[in-house]
Amino acid sequence: MPQPRFCRAIVLAVVAFCAAPAQAQTPLNTDSKAIFDTATASVKSDAPSDAIAQLELLADRGILHPDVSFNRAVAYIKRAHTARHSRATWDAPWQLWRKQSF
Repeated sequence: MPQPRFCRAIVLAVVAFCAAPAQAQTPLNTDSKAIFDTATASVKSDAPSDAIAQLELLADRGILHPDVSFNRAVAYIKRAHTARHSRATWDAPWQLWRKQSF
């Protein structure tokens, strides 16, 4: 038979877990909505670094919104897949080193 203290702890953990998502969203005000729309347009136009800067600005302001988090993740993924940040760019110095004769 479980201890009453253990049961209370489980109930408290479940209540805390269920109540947390209700508070994890901050509504976007007019200024934040404008920044979010600019960042979304930057993501769509393949300018992920600009989008990341704008979305991080919203995070710095304390905006907790699932759409902001999702768009920021998409922007980071897009930036990782750009030519400037791709694996081919990082492999180039090693390929040159391998080709040198000592």
